[in-house]
Amino acid sequence: MTEPQYMRLSLSDDEESVISSVSSRQRRELRKEKLRGHTKSQAYGLIAFLVTIAFLSMTILWGIRSTAGPPVSIFSKDRVVTSAANWRLDTNKEYSIKNQKWNYDASPQVREYHWTITDILAAPDGVVKNMTVINGQFPGPLVQCNAGDTIKVHIKNEGAEPTSIHFHGLFFKNQNYYDGATYINQCEIPPQHEYTMEFKVDEEQWGTYWYHSHYTTQAADGLVGPVVIHSKKEIEALKDMYDEEMVVLVGDHYHARGSEYMEEYLAPDNENAEPVPDNGLIQGANVFDMPDDYYLNATFLQEESLRHVFKFRPERKYRLRVINVGFFADLDFTIDNHNLTIIEADGTTVHPVTVDVLNIASAQRYSVIVNTNVFDVKRNMFWMHAKLNEYCFDHLNEWLRYDAKAVVLYVSEWDEVEGDYSAKLDTKSEEYQYVRDVFCRELDETLLHPLFHDPPPKDYDENVRLDAWFHIGDWKLDRGQFNDTTYRPWLPSSSLYHIAKNTSETEKHDGNATPMIQSHVPYDDNFLVSVNKPGAVIDVLINNLDDGSHPFHLHGYKFWVMMVGSGNFRFEKYSQIAEKFNATDDLEEGGYFMKRDTIMVPGYKWALVRFVADNPGVWPFHCHIGWHMEAGLLMQFDVLPEEYKKWDYPEQWTELCDIQEKKYTQVFHEVTDATTKGPN
Repeated sequence: MTEPQYMRLSLSDDEESVISSVSSRQRRELRKEKLRGHTKSQAYGLIAFLVTIAFLSMTILWGIRSTAGPPVSIFSKDRVVTSAANWRLDTNKEYSIKNQKWNYDASPQVREYHWTITDILAAPDGVVKNMTVINGQFPGPLVQCNAGDTIKVHIKNEGAEPTSIHFHGLFFKNQNYYDGATYINQCEIPPQHEYTMEFKVDEEQWGTYWYHSHYTTQAADGLVGPVVIHSKKEIEALKDMYDEEMVVLVGDHYHARGSEYMEEYLAPDNENAEPVPDNGLIQGANVFDMPDDYYLNATFLQEESLRHVFKFRPERKYRLRVINVGFFADLDFTIDNHNLTIIEADGTTVHPVTVDVLNIASAQRYSVIVNTNVFDVKRNMFWMHAKLNEYCFDHLNEWLRYDAKAVVLYVSEWDEVEGDYSAKLDTKSEEYQYVRDVFCRELDETLLHPLFHDPPPKDYDENVRLDAWFHIGDWKLDRGQFNDTTYRPWLPSSSLYHIAKNTSETEKHDGNATPMIQSHVPYDDNFLVSVNKPGAVIDVLINNLDDGSHPFHLHGYKFWVMMVGSGNFRFEKYSQIAEKFNATDDLEEGGYFMKRDTIMVPGYKWALVRFVADNPGVWPFHCHIGWHMEAGLLMQFDVLPEEYKKWDYPEQWTELCDIQEKKYTQVFHEVTDATTKGPN
């Protein structure tokens, strides 16, 4: 067992020597910690004495080892006992895709799923947390289908909060109401209510996707899972590249519910101070090496945690569908002694590119090929790493274990692998030695080129400039901004509901609702761009005026990445795009321009993306860092409203908005009455 690590109260000489390599805010935090160590040593001595007395008292009461369940963090707000239920999903079984047995030629059919959403107590890394999950297990179940199939999901919400489910990256062609973006194109699913989503998967959409809650910070609490869309077209192009495939979920992890961080995060004079994760997970599991002064009984919890074990056959080719389901951090994905060959990004099949390290931002997905070596009994275990990029964090979290690990175990054909290999392993593997990035940036987009012919239109109809930034130093709430506007829900219902149900432009300004706009002029509360021309080609210039990187995601579409750069974008650069069109012959039929649904834009840089507005609905465009989305870094594209006003909306969808309107109308009245009457 790992030796306990104790809280350090001052900087070591080595720490002082590397201060220059971190951000100014991090340096301030380090030096503050040092100052506190010098000025409060007597206070800490007293605290240590009192904690010792308290610990001895509790030991007498509990015994040397408590039989009432794992202890609770001394910093925890709630004293809870872990559930005895089998909450951990068997991802070795559930996420292993038997591609030899999958019927790629099957006629289009309905793939049906039944999900019950509940709140449970679970400990993905050994630390007990209140989580929101599907069917009592974490992470969520795999959804599989063929392109052209219909997915039908029955959702029963037995949790304490409202919820929603968004299938990230799916088009929902002419079914915008199933996109699941709460307050934008769907109303919340209340507790003790049921809701069914039934949508057709586009015949030209395949690859790796995922689903997650789109209700406040709920995705940080466990409501996530993978989606794989198979295609005969793709498998014929890639069939000789891999023998087996599996889904790999990676991401950051917090020890408290996301909602517990929001008040402090949005507080004035707290700009860009996003809550820093406590750990990282691979397949929903990891080990948290807890110092004794973090938890009262670290030993017990340590025994309850584990690392995931991947069982690979020697001399085989594996397709790993890697998904960053984290709420905040981008990360570096590696496997010791193995290269990674990228063949897919965000559902777009690409020309193979081999890398040693895969940088993946929140919400992005990559398929990589891993070739296993000849079996060697002396060297049959290797570390898989998902290293959170701590340089993306505003401040230091002393408890953070940034290097999430899993085990890649070579097994022979006749081996029956049993037991827990995750506790303490001597893998004898060699970690790839590289200088970790001191910036937040994704894989170089210029490395990726689509395998199939799908070039963008050569000309655009409209250019939308989005300046993204946060309030700095003006003692306001920590709100994200697009063009000086910050998103707030259009209560008491949703954007789609309001616009679809109103027949005149004048009705779009409701006294109880946040005003929406029909132009590109920024207003105080929201930024909504209406597109009324079917098939209009829209260029979106994303200008990141913030010092941090942002993974921007567009619902309902994939966009072509036309160009990225630093400094100010000048329209003369469009001539360079024309040159790229002329260079596509060198890339066979696939074309030069990468197509995806989520792009990382580094601090003080820009990206120009292009999409064809042919999918009616109200579609969010937002930063996929959960904290930033909650802070309002979101705008909306209102595409072809005259078309979606003619739709017949599902009865259950309308009922959700009726329930939500009653809820918030009552809240408005209560607030108004309290304001009018004043204090008692």
